[in-house]
Amino acid sequence: MKKLITSIFYLLMICIAISSCENGENTPSNITVSNPEELNQVFNSGESNGTIHFEAQNDWNASVSTTSRADESWIDINPKSGKAGKNQVINITMSKNATGEDRTATITITCGDTTITITVRQSSSTEGDGNIDQGKAMITQITAYGIKYNSNEKVKLYETSLQYKDGILVKTASEGSYENYSTYTFKQDYSYDPDTKTLKIESNEKSEHQGSSSNNTKRLENWNIQTNEQGYVVSALGKIYINDKHTSDVTNEYTYDSEGHLATYYFFQKNNDGNNDGPSNSTFIWNDGNLSEMKDDESGESWMKAEYGEELNNDIFDLNQLMCDGSYPEPDYTAIIMNMGKQSKNLQTKYYYYYETEISDGEGEASRATESGYEAIEISYEKDENGRISVIKYKHPDKVNKPNYSETMLVLSYSE
Repeated sequence: MKKLITSIFYLLMICIAISSCENGENTPSNITVSNPEELNQVFNSGESNGTIHFEAQNDWNASVSTTSRADESWIDINPKSGKAGKNQVINITMSKNATGEDRTATITITCGDTTITITVRQSSSTEGDGNIDQGKAMITQITAYGIKYNSNEKVKLYETSLQYKDGILVKTASEGSYENYSTYTFKQDYSYDPDTKTLKIESNEKSEHQGSSSNNTKRLENWNIQTNEQGYVVSALGKIYINDKHTSDVTNEYTYDSEGHLATYYFFQKNNDGNNDGPSNSTFIWNDGNLSEMKDDESGESWMKAEYGEELNNDIFDLNQLMCDGSYPEPDYTAIIMNMGKQSKNLQTKYYYYYETEISDGEGEASRATESGYEAIEISYEKDENGRISVIKYKHPDKVNKPNYSETMLVLSYSE
């Protein structure tokens, strides 16, 4: 019945659009919508982008209005006008809905004598018809654990608290320790100001090697971020300080495809000692709405590949970004805070990373050779009674890049 009602609704919308185009002389419509389903679009609370595709016979103009005149800032469109032509696209951008109520907007496109309307509804839940409240979908704490090889001992690696402002992650505070040839103890804080678009990352790390003295490192990163009209970061200029000394300047640049997915990444680090890192370029490959490969343009190698299951990635931010790799299980929230485009549609089930290592054939150091390939981290999920992802488990391979932990897991806590 629901499908029948939806089909009837779409037919009515098409009929309305066609009738509005008629000028009494049976002339063709000035606007042809490529996909009639785009006339009525529904988004969950965490989704922030949509599109309208059409063909215009004349110059056109578009506007957007909401049912609540008190707050129209949650939705915008770009461009708002254009010339005649095929393959016209209007991008819809929305802020994440943390109001606790559904909200609706109407987009009007006028072309000559033709006017069509598009209805946009953004749910207050993380699922389209959902029953998960947006506030309850906010992860407030992440605790990481590791299972040691051989002993199967479960150890706590770190704990992170997360804070939000208007549905945007603005602060994380992490503290923990892990083993990887040495014992590392760290404390790490991310602070993002969405008004000034500045990100500050502070970390203190202590490494203790057996039989030698300890080493303390204090790191500070200050980033100035520029975004496009969709709110995606297009450049990030950073200054890096090590033990209170300015050591380098970093330039990151990003481009996106027509769907809002991250397309390319450029990196260059200028060090004060003259030993610069970069430049380097990466291309991101997407399939069926999911990031499948991160490819290094210089070497031609994909330094990351991923596989996905049927489970939707519907959280307030991309759970695929919470990779806990086991060898160096310190959290990194840069990609989440800086909003690097539309997140993958589904949750990852496997994460392949590229490695190169030297091996010996047993006849001495001179006979070492380089071996390379991919190792896969297998990922699984558990849900709580409210249907939210509560545990993410990462099973690590016991191959060339053997980590200290056979399995790591993230336990997610939500606001209630």
